[in-house]
Amino acid sequence: MPASHSDLDLVVLGCNVSAESMQVVRSVIDHIRPRLNLPSHPPVENFSPVDIKSYLMRIPVRFCVLVVDEIAFRKTYERKFALEELVRTAADNVGKNVTHVL
Repeated sequence: MPASHSDLDLVVLGCNVSAESMQVVRSVIDHIRPRLNLPSHPPVENFSPVDIKSYLMRIPVRFCVLVVDEIAFRKTYERKFALEELVRTAADNVGKNVTHVL
């Protein structure tokens, strides 16, 4: 996890999702990036919910895409709670917009 950054325009954070899913999201971001005037290489990371929460609390981000495996999160109450807490943290700490990809 990066130690510090100046404000990031966009970060893509996977929540323990497969490498294949992250590659699909990366491809979509690369495809739409020029039309939305986004940075050419936004950080794309795949962390645990706890690490994502820490990342969002430490690093100022204008836009965030959260990538979540919905089936994995629906299996237990604790995971559902973790997802809800993660979304709340993102909403509180991201400057402009949070997008969820399930």
